[in-house]
Amino acid sequence: MFQNLFNTIYVHVLKDAFLLQHVQEDRSLKITSDVPFSSDRLVVGNYTIATEVLSKGLKELKSTKFGVLAPIIVMHPKHLCEGGLSQIEHRAISEVARAAGAKKVHVWEGDNLSREQLLKGEYKTKN
Repeated sequence: MFQNLFNTIYVHVLKDAFLLQHVQEDRSLKITSDVPFSSDRLVVGNYTIATEVLSKGLKELKSTKFGVLAPIIVMHPKHLCEGGLSQIEHRAISEVARAAGAKKVHVWEGDNLSREQLLKGEYKTKN
């Protein structure tokens, strides 16, 4: 019942950028960092910069309907994740979203999720 009060933001974690999709409103935004947050080995090599960039993107994408409630964020790493994420990488990605203002975070590994899958909450079943 209360799940409908929270916005879901689907975030592709790219090299030094985030592609954010507001699932309920079907709006997207790509935000690129002027200062790199990815390293040669990690998609999030600089936690502080990554958090600042994601926070900025979330503010720009903020919903006009329920803007005061923290969103549910589905983080989907798309760079340097071949062979899966280590426990450390998984936690770093999750913590970036929490620090940027997420109510709840899911880290998704696998194929891209469609808007319909996101609306149904199918990101909760795999990981």
